[in-house]
This record gives sequence, structure tokens and C-alpha cells, in this order.
Amino acid sequence: MLDVGSGSGYLTAVFHHLVSSEGKTGKVVGIDHIPELVQFSVENLKKDGLGKALEDGQIEMVIGDGRQGDCTTLCVMGPADVLIIIRLYQLRLVIKVISFILVI
Repeated sequence: MLDVGSGSGYLTAVFHHLVSSEGKTGKVVGIDHIPELVQFSVENLKKDGLGKALEDGQIEMVIGDGRQGDCTTLCVMGPADVLIIIRLYQLRLVIKVISFILVI
């Protein structure tokens, strides 16, 4: 699973729990173009008890611009089964649509 714009690492951690279960482990890669956010996300993942998943390569945090298909990082990893790209303007649009539906 690829989390483009992974920010604080919160959703990357959630995705790790979704793709990992007893006897099965998936891989989650978070990519962000802001190095400080990537470091922050690694610290957050360790605080959340996911340090071993980082060490084992089940979670990988990468500095790069996923919006541009940063081949220096993404092409080496190969294709992802699931690609997650969350943009705030899309989220605001969804919230507006849901609000509109709830009002009607």
C-alpha cells in the first residue's frame, strides 16, 4: 500500500494495521516531500509501538515527491496494490457534499 503525502504517519500506521493480521504482513510505504515530516512520522510510528515494523521493512517512510511519481524512490519499490492520495481540497469537497446531502 502506498500512502502519498503521508504527513505525520497517522494513516500509514492505520494502513499497516489494515494490511497486517496474524500470519500475514503487508507492506505500507509512506512518502512525503518534506523531510521534517518524514522524520516526524518515523518518531510517531515508534511512539505508537511500530518500531519493529519499521525495522522489518513492513513500514517504510520515504522522502520524495509522490505527486510527481518520484522515480528515484517509487520505481525501485515496484507497483503498489493500493495507492492512497489524500488532498485537502478533495476532502473539503467530500465534506461539503455530505453536508449538502444531510441537509436535504
